[in-house]
Amino acid sequence: MYYLFNQKFFFFNFLLFFFLNSFNYNYVNCESDLLLEKLKTKVEISHINNIITALQLGANNPCEDKYFINTFNISNTTGFIMGIFDGYGGWVLSQYANLLFYPYFIEEYNSKDNLEKIEEKRIVYALNKTFAKIEEEFKLISFLKNIEGNKKYKNYGTCALISLIINNKLYTANLGDSKAILLSENNNTNENYEYKKISKVFNCRKKEEQKRLKEKWPDMNDIYKCKRKKICYVKGRLQPTSSLGDYYLKSPFYNLEIKNLYNDEYLNIEIEKYQGTFIISEPDIKIFNLTNNDNYLVMGSDGLWDYLNSKNIANLTKQTLNEKDKNFEKNGIVEKSDKIAFSLMEKIIEKSSIKVGINSIDIIQMDLGKKLRRIHDDVTIIICDLSKINHF
Repeated sequence: MYYLFNQKFFFFNFLLFFFLNSFNYNYVNCESDLLLEKLKTKVEISHINNIITALQLGANNPCEDKYFINTFNISNTTGFIMGIFDGYGGWVLSQYANLLFYPYFIEEYNSKDNLEKIEEKRIVYALNKTFAKIEEEFKLISFLKNIEGNKKYKNYGTCALISLIINNKLYTANLGDSKAILLSENNNTNENYEYKKISKVFNCRKKEEQKRLKEKWPDMNDIYKCKRKKICYVKGRLQPTSSLGDYYLKSPFYNLEIKNLYNDEYLNIEIEKYQGTFIISEPDIKIFNLTNNDNYLVMGSDGLWDYLNSKNIANLTKQTLNEKDKNFEKNGIVEKSDKIAFSLMEKIIEKSSIKVGINSIDIIQMDLGKKLRRIHDDVTIIICDLSKINHF
């Protein structure tokens, strides 16, 4: 009797366990399906020939992240160029840089002043000149606006991450803390993708950046300040240590008292000895040779990297592409680059949901603005499917 009772009890618990888990599984699937459906209506998405997917989810109102994806042609060879500008203090400079970077790059590549004969050097020259041109133009705009009494322009800044692919080569040019990685096939096909970090992060939390700042200004005790271990600021003001803009930390003009220019009373009175430039504006440029094993280029503003690291992304990419998820097909998401981008964006929402204790769907449905910005940053993700680029 005792034995039969235990058997029935065990069988009952097994059914209960199965029912609850089945219910939970279906609930999770439904929630995931709804999350993807809502996410698709909320994001901005762009494509190039099913090769490149750009996905953006705003938090600020308006979104301060800007991006572009373009093709270009050099000597009858098609190349691809992508950029993410993570603005802060406002959207003005990130928008300015985003609109002008591509046409300026083409102009500088073809310029008669570009005397480099080797393609690689011509591209590097054009990248450097494009960054410098945007920096100097907006510096002048900022100075003139400041004279007119508009103090916002000197505080506008943006990180910038550019990737360019042509003739088996990948170029990256970076200012600030947006990042890019390369995902490549592992020799063991059952393993996750191998990842390679292909851009350097310029942020004041990095020990090497703190060391560089200290070496340059050894007598300046406040050259950087840390609120917490991983939240540090140059001169107590700015986390990126390289950027476009942020002229109040770059230019002596904003260390001077400027009086009425229009009444011929233009006086420059030095307030304190200027010791900048505290923030770098020259991009860090790297070049990589691509191989048949290189599968995906992943670029993201720091809204992506706040929640996912390189290993997370490599694992999630493999998992996403291995699974036959009907939610993707149901929502018209069929390209691999689309699936990866949406999976990463979904994971960011899920992780932010857990962090703040708010339902994922509720987060997706929030209006842009301060409340949403306290939950997650603006997020821009660009995925390039290297297997579809005919460059090998």
